[in-house]
Amino acid sequence: MSLSGSAAGQSISSLIQQQLKNFNPAEELTIADQNEQSKIVVRLPGKAEKAFKLKRKDGTVIELQGSKSSIEGGLNGIGPAVVPGQEQAQKMPNKGDTAEGLLGAAMFAKLIKREGGNIGMVTVNDLWNIFDKLQPVTDTDYLVKAKDVGGATDKIWFRLKVKGYVKNALMDPKMRAKLTSWAMSPVNYVNSKDGTEYSEQFYKNGQPDEIGIISDGLSAQTERKSDVYTLERDPQTGQTKRELLPISLKAGAEQFAQHSGSKFKAMKELFGHLGIDISGQQQEYDAMQAAGNQIEAASKIYNAAAQIINQNITNDQAEAEFVQRLNKALNFWATNDDPNVRVVSFGTKGKYEVLRFDNLLPLMKNLKFNAEFVPGENPKLYVKDQEQGILFQIRTYLQTKEGGKYQRNVIEKGPLLSKIANAIS
Repeated sequence: MSLSGSAAGQSISSLIQQQLKNFNPAEELTIADQNEQSKIVVRLPGKAEKAFKLKRKDGTVIELQGSKSSIEGGLNGIGPAVVPGQEQAQKMPNKGDTAEGLLGAAMFAKLIKREGGNIGMVTVNDLWNIFDKLQPVTDTDYLVKAKDVGGATDKIWFRLKVKGYVKNALMDPKMRAKLTSWAMSPVNYVNSKDGTEYSEQFYKNGQPDEIGIISDGLSAQTERKSDVYTLERDPQTGQTKRELLPISLKAGAEQFAQHSGSKFKAMKELFGHLGIDISGQQQEYDAMQAAGNQIEAASKIYNAAAQIINQNITNDQAEAEFVQRLNKALNFWATNDDPNVRVVSFGTKGKYEVLRFDNLLPLMKNLKFNAEFVPGENPKLYVKDQEQGILFQIRTYLQTKEGGKYQRNVIEKGPLLSKIANAIS
């Protein structure tokens, strides 16, 4: 089991790190013997009606004290946590974390689906066969050696580094019925024309290749926008020759970027990408934040930003300059300025969407943009074309963190962005 990515899980993680500086929120934990002596005690907010002990791999016992809901809400991987002697049922893992593993497995299955002279169509069962029948060569890596059409031997490997409870779910045949609906989108994506052509280039080139698929949701990779990617290595030296098909994965979400809030510096940086100077709002913004009125403070900034945008695009030259800034902002937010990154969103019933941000500029030049502020509990700023609707929105909300409220700004695609960003679905 592990700590969840929920607000409760993040709060528990922060409290543990105050006593254990090297604690990793993603590390795998087990249920300790509840009679075992605790090394640290973590007091959760609210009434301490329950105590529950977890054990790290190094043997450290962590005791959580708090309400039943605060303990269970912060844990992944099992059902009710506060009855240690009771048989526990596997809970559904987080969809985003699981999607990374499913996509990596689907890409691996596609690369090794060599049938005669062609790459075959992958099924969901091909994914499960990887986990059920293929023995890993390390704790994280699977490896297959396969001949290409010219007789050369290719080494194809898959690195699965996900949270422990996600890996347990992928390995558990009893979870398959629930996970199949999530697996359909990755399977359909790799079976697309692009996925098939990508796999065939290695199968039909007549030379030895080494191709790795990396699904790494654990390592700190703040400089990398992609969640799943492949690389080609020299089979003799092991040196990486090139990275291929980097994917920033969004499991069913409209969001393609996020930005912190609360501090005026963060808000200034966010809107600075659009060339908007909100410096004149700082004094009032800081006063609202100090008074705990975070949503009101964000609303003031969003409203001011919308007005500045509309005031500054009153002629053709100004509109052209705004489109240039808009193009740069979208590429930075979505891909970290890597033109090769594809933003893939997985929907329901096997649907998926692929967005490319490397050719937006010519597609936006003839659009007539304006901004609209929408007040409310989660205020929004729309950037939209006057005829074709919303390109994207910036939205703010409060997330519970470390016993308080933490402001986040999320950037979400609109229908127009899906239309012009080379969407394949």
